[in-house]
Amino acid sequence: MKIFTLIFLFFFSTLTVLAQDTIVYNDQGKKVELSDPSACYYVILDSYPKKGIDSISRKYKLNGAISSEITFNSKKGKRVFEGSHKYWYESGKPFYTADYKNGELNGKLVAFHENGKLRRKDIFKNGELKSGEVWDENGTKIEYFPHFKPATFPGGNQNLGNYLRENIITPPNNSDQKTFKVIVRFMIDTTGKIAEHKIMKSPENKQFEKEALRILYKMPNWNPGESFGEKIRVWYALPITFGY
Repeated sequence: MKIFTLIFLFFFSTLTVLAQDTIVYNDQGKKVELSDPSACYYVILDSYPKKGIDSISRKYKLNGAISSEITFNSKKGKRVFEGSHKYWYESGKPFYTADYKNGELNGKLVAFHENGKLRRKDIFKNGELKSGEVWDENGTKIEYFPHFKPATFPGGNQNLGNYLRENIITPPNNSDQKTFKVIVRFMIDTTGKIAEHKIMKSPENKQFEKEALRILYKMPNWNPGESFGEKIRVWYALPITFGY
């Protein structure tokens, strides 16, 4: 108990000093206070005066072990990925590095298994995959697969559009306005189910929001996203337009 208290006080002091650039999250990716029992990692954003790069974000577990190091450059007031990004396993061993330029993968993406053997090597140019190879934990080359697959609606975006058109029940409109839009951001879990949502934009008439959520949770399971061959939770933003 005494050891835990000392560790907690150490990191509390560290985060207090860096408070303006430090954000604490839980395992759902939600911002929380350091004192929150669900807190599991924190991110520190610093300036990074290097040619073509102006800031760096480092992610740490609460025990101080680094998880990722990501660099950015500002383009027209918006931060975009730039330079070489680095990631580590929970054990602290190197996971992978990826090169970015102007917000897109550009150069090498090299990953290692936790036992140190080469896991994959991809070459990108302006976000487009040019070549790639994948190996198993024993060093044997296996059939290639993308390092990342987004979550997808069964049958693709066309089927998603068809689903929305066929299932939306448009609420009564008592105004002269002809269109209403709800933008909902939702998480697709590792089984493809809608796990949670956030309303990003909604009309004053909450019947539109209510209908958007009804058809959202009525959806069939999605094909879950994957990262390095493992299923992951993915956030997806969907605009739903009601017209008259």
